[in-house]
Amino acid sequence: PYDNIFTSAMNKALVHMCSQIPTCLFGYTSCFDMVVFFSAPENFETASWFNYDTNKIATYASSVVTFEYNRIFEKTAKSYVMSGKNFDETRKFTAMQGYVSAIDAGAFFTAKCFNIKKDQITDYIYLLQKQTINDAVHEMGLMYFKENELIDKTASEIQLMVFDKDKINFDNYPASFKHGSFCVKNFEHNGELIVPGANEGSWVIDENSPLLKPGTQTYIEKILR
Repeated sequence: PYDNIFTSAMNKALVHMCSQIPTCLFGYTSCFDMVVFFSAPENFETASWFNYDTNKIATYASSVVTFEYNRIFEKTAKSYVMSGKNFDETRKFTAMQGYVSAIDAGAFFTAKCFNIKKDQITDYIYLLQKQTINDAVHEMGLMYFKENELIDKTASEIQLMVFDKDKINFDNYPASFKHGSFCVKNFEHNGELIVPGANEGSWVIDENSPLLKPGTQTYIEKILR
């Protein structure tokens, strides 16, 4: 999960998914899954997405994300390895072998669709972020320890084990690795773009999005129009 190409492919697939939904509010992705929030149209000029048929929505979403992720991952991996800037000739061959194996295996996404009240969104995402942190800490632990050494260990215990062994601090990883990122429609809020430097009106990844807390609506209110 700490591979930049993998993360980039997840982010770009989510951006594409959000751009396909007429009434999309925002999206969220971690190293393990992605979530898209959309609402009912505010007027008759905007069509409802697949007439709210949950089976069609889930089928389309899983198909689009699977296709986009695999396409982007293959293209980005080959460009990254073969550019000559990131690896010497020896390491380039080894790196390409690893990415080719991942490309050949491919990724398959499943999807589910359900209703959630607007005032419950923050609490729902907080639970996703909390699970993301636990999963990310476990994956970090597997970089330094065997699976059986991590059995019954809490996230805090794993962080301490890794720090004691290699002085690696989980808190120093980018926010997107620790608790995921949001995909937002970039517009001005209080005179400033949500993601400065990105095109206004486009769907973009906010990699510095915060860790939400139950009952805290500030960030959600900021990215919702």
